[in-house]
Amino acid sequence: VDTHLRVQLGSAVYTNDDRAHQDLSSLVRIQNLTGADAPVFVTVTNKGLFGPDMTYSLQVSDAGHGDPYEPDDTQPVAIALGYPQARTFYPAGDVDRVTFVAKRGQRYRIYTQNLAPGVDTRIVVEMGSIQQSNDDRQPGDLSSYLELQNTFDFDAEVIVSIYNKGSYGQDKSYTIQVDDLGAEGADSYE
Repeated sequence: VDTHLRVQLGSAVYTNDDRAHQDLSSLVRIQNLTGADAPVFVTVTNKGLFGPDMTYSLQVSDAGHGDPYEPDDTQPVAIALGYPQARTFYPAGDVDRVTFVAKRGQRYRIYTQNLAPGVDTRIVVEMGSIQQSNDDRQPGDLSSYLELQNTFDFDAEVIVSIYNKGSYGQDKSYTIQVDDLGAEGADSYE
């Protein structure tokens, strides 16, 4: 059996022949952006062998509204230091935001990694009057990286905004992580 999927939602048509190289199953992801419930028409065509013992299963799953931290476009969600948060840029235009408390005198590393193909992160970090940003970690690396030190005389809230300069979709994943580097200071040339 070699399935081919055709899915129609309104005037939009989505198709998929093979899920991956040498995987003859098919997968289509769609999102209803019309603002109302709408019918979806699914057509499954077999391009392979046929007969009474040639079967397949059709599964429809609710993929949700993005990653489990949504909605976080306006209100950032807390991130635990030293633990990555797996995120997706979905739906289109999605901006992810996280927050943590920077202890007085501490230095932090903030970075994205494990970018899915088509994802290009840019991070903007705000701590009081301080704002820093990073687009590409280095030439050819679309992940983002920066270090921040709390030089205030008090603990300060940090808000990290993660933007995508690439494509959006339920499979456009990445991880964001914040590490506490301790009270190590920058050298006099920083």
